[in-house]
Amino acid sequence: MGHNKWEYTGDVNMLDYGGTFYKQAGQRKFIFIRFENTEDWDGEDWKTKVGYHYHAEVRFVDLDTIPEKELASVRRSMDISENEEDAWVAFGCQEYGLYARLDAFEGNDGHRLLREAKRTANEYLTDEDELENALDKPVNALGSTAREMMAGDIYSAMGRGVLMGNTNACIMAKMSGVPDDVIESAWPEDWLPFFCGYTDAIDGRARESEKQTEISPEYDLGYERGLNVKAGTAKAPTWIDKGVAK
Repeated sequence: MGHNKWEYTGDVNMLDYGGTFYKQAGQRKFIFIRFENTEDWDGEDWKTKVGYHYHAEVRFVDLDTIPEKELASVRRSMDISENEEDAWVAFGCQEYGLYARLDAFEGNDGHRLLREAKRTANEYLTDEDELENALDKPVNALGSTAREMMAGDIYSAMGRGVLMGNTNACIMAKMSGVPDDVIESAWPEDWLPFFCGYTDAIDGRARESEKQTEISPEYDLGYERGLNVKAGTAKAPTWIDKGVAK
């Protein structure tokens, strides 16, 4: 991965009005540090409300993972031509929410905060495994990963949430027009490990992942669904024999 010099775009008085640092992290890949002064945020007295003066966020953009329709929308919104450099397109993506949030820092010493953010960003640049792990971490209440958020994908997390019986995911599915019976009978791609995870949870057995064995992702989804059913926050999937849940 590349490890070139940091570039800067933004106000000359960065501590007062903020700005953005960026580096190329590989072919069509870029890492950004968005630095902001909370007193410059619109609306409320944010410094008093949040309790810190500065905020820095480490963001990652891989243009090859963002759907072309999203890239086209960014180009239109920012009046970017097809021949514009990738760095400017990537900058537009992180402005419009198409980025992976890798880390964030808050504090009252702007220079120290920026040094910490740069050090962390450089670690991601030099350690690809650490970057990949960060991209696969959930970053919101729905369970979307940083990678999914970069691609503008909320449906993958919604689908996993529906399988687990997550209330927020089910509400979002309903708002998207999915019928109740479809939500309740949602069928996982690999049903057997889901069923095993579900029955383990229902019967009070330890989660297989806690035994450090390699398992299918559907097992964990099923286990979470079983826990939610036992807690009374979700219904049993209609395709599973109701006797299993007793």
